[in-house]
Amino acid sequence: MDSVKDPCALGKNQTDYILQALTSACAPQRGDKVSHDARRLAVRSLFAPHEKLRAQRYSATHETRLLDQPGVAASTMLIEFEPGPRQRTQSPGPSGAKTQTILIGEQSWLSFDGQPWTRQNSTWSAPERVSYLANAAILEVTPRSERGIRTLTVRSLSNTPGMPIERTDTVDLSRGLLLKSMHKNQTMGQLITIQYDWAPTFAAIDAPR
Repeated sequence: MDSVKDPCALGKNQTDYILQALTSACAPQRGDKVSHDARRLAVRSLFAPHEKLRAQRYSATHETRLLDQPGVAASTMLIEFEPGPRQRTQSPGPSGAKTQTILIGEQSWLSFDGQPWTRQNSTWSAPERVSYLANAAILEVTPRSERGIRTLTVRSLSNTPGMPIERTDTVDLSRGLLLKSMHKNQTMGQLITIQYDWAPTFAAIDAPR
């Protein structure tokens, strides 16, 4: 995908399904509340930041809250990623000890609530691409500038029957980085908030010993 400079100008003969999805994402969708130009701006602005989730070192906090109990975090998780792919996740266990998962390529390990590491079947899931907008209405596109930092926030609503997920993604336009992503799932009664740190200081991700 590195060769893709403009996700809204891919031509008509693309065979890769991801590129086809990008073409659809740039086209008007049912339920859009913004102009076609605003939709294309959103896809272009979100494309590179989402691709960096596969190619650049970062950490992210992943928090889930129940919509009927918004003041309480139902679960929290720290995600650390290095190209490879190599990923480490950490979350509080029942006794307070960290439950950790390490994924390196097709290999994975789990340490539950501070117990010794065990090998697992690979559960690696590649980060999502901006092609999710191929099946979503864009509700708002909001540019902002604060202290010299230009950001763009895109709010969308999926058109998947029975699973209306509202997403809000904010990107730093100057650096081309995803800052925050919020997923509100009314069906599951959950709000997931993911905040990204693109200058993390975590230790290298290696296989446990």
